[in-house]
Amino acid sequence: MKTDFINSIKSGKKDELLDVYKRYRNDFIRWAVTNYNVSIEEAKDVFQDIIIALYQNITDGKLTELNCELRTFLYQIGKFKLLNLKKREQHKTLYEEDFLHVTPMGVDTFFDTDEEKYINYELSNYLSHLCENCRTLIDLFYIKELPLKKVAKIMGYKNEDVAKKKRYECFKKLTVIYQKEKQNGTKR
Repeated sequence: MKTDFINSIKSGKKDELLDVYKRYRNDFIRWAVTNYNVSIEEAKDVFQDIIIALYQNITDGKLTELNCELRTFLYQIGKFKLLNLKKREQHKTLYEEDFLHVTPMGVDTFFDTDEEKYINYELSNYLSHLCENCRTLIDLFYIKELPLKKVAKIMGYKNEDVAKKKRYECFKKLTVIYQKEKQNGTKR
């Protein structure tokens, strides 16, 4: 089946690829959610990426022979994609926590009400330096805690990936503003 499968895909028969997709999808999603602590949506996305990569590698001639079972091959690719996903999430979380836990007063513990008000006041001042789109995006994602897919739709972005990129860019601008004012000792 291994060689037959590859030859079928090369010759343009996509039915077998669809069969593989249907045959392994649900098991892969369960495996990914259980073993890699990802959401069902993330597992679905990873599996689709695997199928696309498999198809492209076959049609590009990069994959001409399988030395293992197709299921094993798919899961191995999936394992690396899941590990990369977790690594990117961890990096993103560390970056965001770096900024969010450092306040203008350098306090990273629990705040009493007056401190919270002061921090919120300072944060709103930093936000005021951003363009309207950045303020809206940060409000939707961080304050209202909407998922990126919904943020993308509200903001009129092409897809979730564009929203992620814009969020990163806006957050970086906010961090620069914060650092600059902290360095200058400016208080608003």
